[in-house]
Amino acid sequence: MRSESRKRHYRVAQKEIEQAPSKGVFIANDKKQTYILFAIGIFLFTFIQGFILGYFVSRD
Repeated sequence: MRSESRKRHYRVAQKEIEQAPSKGVFIANDKKQTYILFAIGIFLFTFIQGFILGYFVSRD
């Protein structure tokens, strides 16, 4: 009789994943590279901006 117990259904609809931010954020693989490149671009922009600002501030 135990083998006849109900099987649990573990599939989750996409809407349930998107509506549950407490479980984390799902990023698709095709968008992951875009986000990484965007983050690297922002980092480099900020780094170069710091050099330029430091140059103008230290000028006498």
